[in-house]
Parts: sequence; structure tokens; C-alpha cells
Amino acid sequence: MIMEYGASTMRRTMVLVSDGAAAEARATAMARNVGLAVSRAMTVAEAVDAPDRTLAADLLFVEVDDDPGAAYDVLLARVARLALGGQAAVVAIRPELIDVTDAALGDAPVGLVCAGRASDRLAAIEIAMATGGGLLREDGPDREDQLRMISAELSRIADRLVASVEPRLGGADALPAMVQAADAPAIGAEAFRRILRRRRLRDQFLGEGLFSDPAWDMLLDLAAARLEGNPVAVSSLCIAAAVPATTALRWIRALTQRGLMVRTPDVEDGRRVYITLSDDTAHAMDGYVRAAQTVEG
Repeated sequence: MIMEYGASTMRRTMVLVSDGAAAEARATAMARNVGLAVSRAMTVAEAVDAPDRTLAADLLFVEVDDDPGAAYDVLLARVARLALGGQAAVVAIRPELIDVTDAALGDAPVGLVCAGRASDRLAAIEIAMATGGGLLREDGPDREDQLRMISAELSRIADRLVASVEPRLGGADALPAMVQAADAPAIGAEAFRRILRRRRLRDQFLGEGLFSDPAWDMLLDLAAARLEGNPVAVSSLCIAAAVPATTALRWIRALTQRGLMVRTPDVEDGRRVYITLSDDTAHAMDGYVRAAQTVEG
């Protein structure tokens, strides 16, 4: 049943969609902490049938604990459409819903929080309302600093990665000779897995999080999977990123939007997509390993 909370005197309002009393209570408490008035609260089924104007607010916030099934897919498709039209939106989920949620939202500018703390939800809301999405870093204590750094950090890292895979001086002719040599041995998946194992060793000896670099870890994992012929679901790639799922999801979205990664629907399961490297990125990763092996002697 749709509930009107009636705190219209507050400047910012939030429409809340949830799948149960626990999720609604959690999201309502969070809204109060961030200074948002819940103008309406409704179930997933009610939101699916409600007119667009009913979902209009400063923020549309969806929090679900379990998979509501087909109605959830319809809701997320609608949230994605509204977000593409300018509606600030955030979806908070449990890890079990990563693949379903990501497949439905695609590249729409919807904030995603997966098993996040209260501070993660607040940061996602601020980002969504200020920028329509961005790179959420969960390991920093100061959300205002996060907001100031998001755009610059994302642009710097993504631009550097894009530059590494764009054809130089007219194409592959500009690549190092050692990359193009016809008699060069093929690079196998084990070469990329070895790099990943070395990176995990640092965590064992120096502590987790000190060398966090989710973009690079995901590229290495996808390069190995491509050579192994194995599809990589979004949830699996989040694990490979070795960072909180919310952060990994933001990076996946950013890197697919930049063309470094490609989203491919699962032909056997319409509620899941696979992530692969673009051909240019795969070529660049191959070149990197060849160059690294030459340097190592």
C-alpha cells in the first residue's frame, strides 16, 4: 500500500520503493540521516503500476532484500528509463542480486549500493543527486572529499586506459615490434593469472586494501578468461576486483561506458550479462604482457 509521509516542509524529497518492512525501515532511517523526506513509500508491485509522476522526487530510492521476480525486472527497467531522463536514482541490494540488477539497469546512471554500510548509502545518494552517478570509493572516511575527487579520478584513470588501447599513428603499425612479431610465442591465460597471484601476495604480507586497483585487477581477470574461453558474470568480476562490490560495480560501469569492456547478454538467462574485454583492450593487454616479459628478461 502506498504511504504518504507528508513531510513536505523539507526541501528534498525521496520516493522509496522496497520489498518488505525491514528494507523500508532501514531506508527510511537512512533518509532522515541525510535530510530527505520520504514523500511516498511503496512496494515493488505498486511502483510497477504507478504513473511516472508518482515516482518523481529529488531522489528515487529502491531497497530490496530478496528477489521479487519479474516485477523487479520491470521496476528496474523503469528506474533505468527515468534515470536516463534525469531522475536521480539509487538501488540498494544484497550480493545475491548483483547479476539480476546489473543486467536490468545496464549503463543507466543509477547509483548502486551492494551490501553497503549506512555511510555507503549516504555517499551514493549524494553522488546521484549531485552528478547522476560516479565512482564511489568505500574506503575513504570523508564523503565530501569523495565527491570532489570522483570526477577527476575517474577521468584520469579511464582516459589513461583508453589511451593505451587506441590505435596510435594510424593503427597497429605503431605498436612495438615485439608485440607484432609473427614468431612470438602466444600469450596464455596463465601469464595473466600469475600477475594476479603476485598482486594477491602483496595483500598477504602487507595487508588488504593498501594496493587497491580494481580496474587493473578486472582487466587481468578478463584477459585470462578470454584466453580460457570462460564467460565472466558481473558478480564474478566484482570478486576479482578485490574491493567492495559497490566500488567494483561503479568501475565496471565506467569501463564499459569507455569501451574498454563489453556487456554481452547471456542467451540462456535474460537476467544476466557477461563482461568481456573489447578487442582493442585484449590486444593492448597482450602487448603489455609481452613487454613485461621482455623487461623481466
